[in-house]
Amino acid sequence: MLDNASPDGHTDLKERDADIGDPASPVSDELAPEYAGDEEPSLGDDITALVDDGKAYVQAELAFQKSRAAFAAGEVKAGTVFALGMLAFLHLALIGLVVGLILSLAPIVGPLGATGIVVGVLLLGMALLGWLAVTHFKKISRAFDDRKTTAGEDTPS
Repeated sequence: MLDNASPDGHTDLKERDADIGDPASPVSDELAPEYAGDEEPSLGDDITALVDDGKAYVQAELAFQKSRAAFAAGEVKAGTVFALGMLAFLHLALIGLVVGLILSLAPIVGPLGATGIVVGVLLLGMALLGWLAVTHFKKISRAFDDRKTTAGEDTPS
């Protein structure tokens, strides 16, 4: 059978409500003494309460955003550490690939020829990627060049 006793030990609802106060009153005297009695809150009291609630909301929102930013910063830091570890392993794998290519080509063209071929291909790849990087950086500098935009060259007609 269910136990109908309240946490303070009362089993009768009327007895329990007598300890709490008048259940018919919307605000008990203990919770809001400024509204005790028969007085209704004035418009000024309502505006003051609204301003106080707004301030509390802004403070809570700022605290939440600060904690969210701290969480994001911690995750960015951890993600950066893992990304750097990943790049280190990638670098080691590429070194292994280069050494493997040299060792594989050595019986065919000799050790010096294999080294020259692998280094030459890597230098060509580096030159291509460098050229592509420079063209993209030039696009950025053209976008911020004041002489072209003030002369009207880049403005749509």
